[in-house]
Amino acid sequence: MKIYTSLLMIIAILFSGCIGNQPRPGPTGGVTYTCPGGWSITDEVDYGRIGHYSACKKEGKDSSGVFILSWFGREQRLNELLGDMQNNLKTGYSDKGVDIRFSEPEDAVFRGYDALVSDYSFSLEKIGYRGKIIAFRCGGKGIVILSQEAEKDHDRYLADFEGLGDSIKCDSGG
Repeated sequence: MKIYTSLLMIIAILFSGCIGNQPRPGPTGGVTYTCPGGWSITDEVDYGRIGHYSACKKEGKDSSGVFILSWFGREQRLNELLGDMQNNLKTGYSDKGVDIRFSEPEDAVFRGYDALVSDYSFSLEKIGYRGKIIAFRCGGKGIVILSQEAEKDHDRYLADFEGLGDSIKCDSGG
């Protein structure tokens, strides 16, 4: 449990700077998703028109599933969005001596939008982790989603991550 808590803290610090805050419902700028049963929103920060951050975590002892959705209200190329997320992960884990390995970004289509996708993996305290980063644009926003779990949990969380991705709604009106 200590390992998973540390991992969640690192991720939350990387993307929100608001660890320990209670989730706050609020304006989402037209981008929403739904956590499946057994998952809960653990952090949510609204930056107005600048952006929005939200994290959804699998509940339970020794659970490793984390889903993050962030959007940014400025125009960025997909490779910049993806690269920023990769750099944030590298920076956040650098003090722990973690070597994150990213796959080459690949063009994809996500929910009907052109996207750029990169898988990644790393080991922390002798536990292997894997994840996926997807960057796409919708309604004038750059959107990045991240899903991550311990390798041992991949098959168990696959349907949940697919459901999370399928639940994303983007108001294309901007």
